[in-house]
Amino acid sequence: IHPTNHYCFLGLIVDQKLTWKKHIAHTIAKGTEYILQLHCLSRTANRISTKLMCQLYITIAIPKFIYGTNIWFCHIYKEG
Repeated sequence: IHPTNHYCFLGLIVDQKLTWKKHIAHTIAKGTEYILQLHCLSRTANRISTKLMCQLYITIAIPKFIYGTNIWFCHIYKEG
């Protein structure tokens, strides 16, 4: 077993001090990536309807942002 500063377990990046900073940065990056992809879809020649864009946002981007929040958000909220 090799020591490490962080470990990915069930999609959550856990660090030694449970600060969740690396996980939050990764979550923001992933969510931003999905939003940018949706933005590209909205700017194509055959535009996707606003209703479909909202549905894609709700089903793709939001779950990326909120996955595991019941675990790491409590820690962030207590620090705040």
